Amino acid sequence: MTQQTPTPVKPQPTGFFRGPLQTKIKPPTLVWVAFWFIIGGSAIAALSLVLDIVSLTSYLSTVASTVLLTSTVGGVVGLALRVYIAFAVLRGYGPARIFLSVIAAFLLLLTFAGRLDPISIAATVAIVTGMVLAWLPESSRYFAAVTAARKAPSQS
Repeated sequence: MTQQTPTPVKPQPTGFFRGPLQTKIKPPTLVWVAFWFIIGGSAIAALSLVLDIVSLTSYLSTVASTVLLTSTVGGVVGLALRVYIAFAVLRGYGPARIFLSVIAAFLLLLTFAGRLDPISIAATVAIVTGMVLAWLPESSRYFAAVTAARKAPSQS
């Protein structure tokens, strides 16, 4: 008498990372360009963060170390959020454009209310450009097609 082992059931991912789409919808060139602008803006922001850390380490006091820790944590969280949103835009996740718009507005306020250095301006311009490209009609048609493809299997 042979005993059969049960086949393990692989849990299905939920949320944004649900696995590949059932359709073969490829992002148009405009969405790829938006993606790379967002990634480029994030890379420039990372450079700015590194330069800030280097400049603040020369003033290591209690206040400076607190500022250094706060700005480092905030910078890393901001970078991670922008990279996540860039991949969500590339994947056609509609709400990512709204989050990207909020981040772009926040970056515009921070840049022009405080720091007008060339690195911050370049990072902000890249993120805002990516946001604008993600809202153009060609990109909107892609987001609509991906949304329709995601909803199609659940309606049957």
